[in-house]
Amino acid sequence: MGIETRVVDAYLDGRMPISGPAMQALLNAYMQAYYWLEPFFGRDWIAPPPESEEIAQRSRELMETHYNLPLAMFESMLGRSMKYSMALWETGAQDLDAAQEAMLADVCAKADIRDGQKILDIGCGFGSFAEHALRRYPNVRVWGLTLSQTQADYLRARQAEPGHPLSSDRFYLIQDDFNAVHFDHTFQRIVSLGVFEHISNLSKALEKIRGFISDDGLLFLHYIAYASRGQDGVPRQHDFVDRYIFPAGRIYADTELAKHGAHFTIERSWFLNGTNYKRTLQAWLANFLAHSAAIQRSAGFTPRRMRLWEFYLRSFIATFATQGGRLYGNGQYRLRPI
Repeated sequence: MGIETRVVDAYLDGRMPISGPAMQALLNAYMQAYYWLEPFFGRDWIAPPPESEEIAQRSRELMETHYNLPLAMFESMLGRSMKYSMALWETGAQDLDAAQEAMLADVCAKADIRDGQKILDIGCGFGSFAEHALRRYPNVRVWGLTLSQTQADYLRARQAEPGHPLSSDRFYLIQDDFNAVHFDHTFQRIVSLGVFEHISNLSKALEKIRGFISDDGLLFLHYIAYASRGQDGVPRQHDFVDRYIFPAGRIYADTELAKHGAHFTIERSWFLNGTNYKRTLQAWLANFLAHSAAIQRSAGFTPRRMRLWEFYLRSFIATFATQGGRLYGNGQYRLRPI
């Protein structure tokens, strides 16, 4: 066990009392120094792991570790949209809800969403994209795919809520594992926001998606990525993240997707500066701290789990802030089927 892991465990166990702001300052300084010095030592970069047999490894474990946590925690943290991925601040949004709405509008524009299309949302979360599309386009139909029981229960409750956009007969909930799901029809548009961080075989994932999309369709992917800067390796995922936050998670280079071109061509790509995610995480952290008593009571979070989630949010804030957001951000890709 390395020194970093021992320090984190001491903090989580309450053996290293430190205030939140002091912890944030230490994490910010550590990340900035680490990644400025890394090009000289290279110890943060490891050989790329081979593609696994499964499209997504340990997906059930991921659900239990993260996405099946009590709804009360997510409702307290995520804001009105319930969107659990990066918000777009760089266009001038002043609060989390406006930034998430800007992000959803940006996705619709880049994915060339048009009225009347059949759309598949892989990893639909709490339905933020589906709700946005159903409100904006009166004739689209959206299929939302999720493995999470917490998310599926939330979506079914919205489907039963009169007047809610997701109660429309134009929204279809599919609770299944992407590793196993199949459809007997194709879609004109497929979007996936914040899912490919959990994909461990890009080749198989794209091959499977190709079977879901019409020949004239488009695939839009949005996921955490790093600016490759010519490295041969990939960033080492900290043991803390793999154990407690995102089991089997992978962070790909912004250039990695282009190496898997058997089924799609990249029509256009974007790299969104990590400052957007930093500000999103800061807003989530503020909500989390403001509702800490309610989270402990309603979600049953122990003091250790409260420290764990605060550390997760603060460490990711520091990660996306490093080098002015130019190293870690979000890759976006519009792909056309071959």
